[in-house]
Amino acid sequence: TLYRYFPNKESLLHAYMAAVAQDFNAVLQDRLERLPSLGDRLVEAVAVSVELIRERQDVAPFFSEEDLGLTAQLTAGGSASMRERLAKQIAKESRSKRIEGRLRRGVSADEAAEWLTRAILSFSFIPGEQRSPATLRRYLKKMLIPALIAE
Repeated sequence: TLYRYFPNKESLLHAYMAAVAQDFNAVLQDRLERLPSLGDRLVEAVAVSVELIRERQDVAPFFSEEDLGLTAQLTAGGSASMRERLAKQIAKESRSKRIEGRLRRGVSADEAAEWLTRAILSFSFIPGEQRSPATLRRYLKKMLIPALIAE
């Protein structure tokens, strides 16, 4: 049985979500590669993450109202490692000569990663207006870029 490999249900779900995160990362890297600006890359990272959560039938149930408690438990540990990876990526891209734009003065890569993680989880968890992909991107450009990217 699966419990030979995992001591409990939570461990099994954590391992599953780690595998899903790797899948998401592969999709994100492909989508972000072509974008030249840091702002556009951050917007796309949030939008694609939200879209993948909504589209993947194996992931969407974790982000339903009924499973908010379970999802909060799963993301509590996983979001820290996700934020760390994201912060490293943001720092790297913010220093890159091939990517336009930099973080605003006073905004660290860690803070930007936390903001983006919270945005992804918020758009995925909180029921409400379901924005189309284009509307979500317009909204994120309007709200996210001024908050994180230097003019």
